Amino acid sequence: MNRRESIGLIGTGALGMAALSPAVGARSKPALLDLDPANPDHLALIHRKLAWATRDTVGYWWLKGIRYAAVPPTYTPFWNMLIAKIFKVQDIDADTYAVTSISTTFYTDLKTGALLETFNNPITGKVNQIRYPEPKVTVERFGRKGELNLPSIPGSTVTHNSEPGPAWIVGDDVWVRSDMAFRAVPDDLTRKAFQVEDFSTYWGSLKEVANPKIGAVATGQVFTDVLNFPPWLEMGDRNGHYFSRCFGRKVFRQEDMPAEWQRLVAERYPDLSRNAAAMLSG
Repeated sequence: MNRRESIGLIGTGALGMAALSPAVGARSKPALLDLDPANPDHLALIHRKLAWATRDTVGYWWLKGIRYAAVPPTYTPFWNMLIAKIFKVQDIDADTYAVTSISTTFYTDLKTGALLETFNNPITGKVNQIRYPEPKVTVERFGRKGELNLPSIPGSTVTHNSEPGPAWIVGDDVWVRSDMAFRAVPDDLTRKAFQVEDFSTYWGSLKEVANPKIGAVATGQVFTDVLNFPPWLEMGDRNGHYFSRCFGRKVFRQEDMPAEWQRLVAERYPDLSRNAAAMLSG
């Protein structure tokens, strides 16, 4: 799910308050920023407030969807996905901010909803052991346009693009696209290249995004990704790929996360369930 951030007051790089014109309004109400999606600085602010936050607070993203295998000429649903990211944001300098996060992933049976420990692969006929990654703290850095700054990978040539946009305003809804294309080609040409395309669209209330006094906006997301089959599925050299369709929300209290996630994380990662904020702080 995978993957973006926030700022403190405006902070998206060279975005100062003077860069945005207050809208005319009643004195008793906060002056709203006159956001223009065609303005690169405004676009960066829209992205950061929708995807993350502009103040130092703990936020929670959840995504729910289905993982599919595309092996021509069919698309085969594999399992339900429930993904979460617990995050907080920190400004590094005028042009950079960091998102510190912890992610969890759960796969459940399409019919019963039970957590999967093994998977009966209908394409290969094999039983695959599912290895859930242990939640750990990661830090990602974003540039002034909201682009993700990825480190190089030794032994591979990496190309990627993650600059957000465009954004749209329709009534009180504001939307922003935030896609990432990533490809790593090993120097050893006997090894396979890895490629992933993440397609995210975030949306929320324009009045909240344009309000400089609101730094944490509850928003929604639709997400799709397309990538190589992981080695543990033992798909061999089949012509095809892996993709998902997901939807979700960003909230700012753990009790507002889906009950299914709260139950699974309490059973599997009790320390994270008890005090996610402390784990984020290291």
